[in-house]
Amino acid sequence: MPMLDPLATFLMRVLAAGNDVEPAGALFKNPDAISDDQRAMVDELARRGRENGYITGDDRVSVTADGQQFLEDAGL
Repeated sequence: MPMLDPLATFLMRVLAAGNDVEPAGALFKNPDAISDDQRAMVDELARRGRENGYITGDDRVSVTADGQQFLEDAGL
């Protein structure tokens, strides 16, 4: 089974969390207790999402129509 693109996983988790969530909260139960490496990963995913126009927001993010299309094009 092929591995999902981490960005696609991030977008799906944002949507699953109600499409209005702190980036780290989309991936971790307790975002205040994550490691520096985990924080760097979340920051990178959020940066990629914003650069591609797939999410909006900083402190709280939402998946855009382009992000939803990206997931649809990936068959997700």
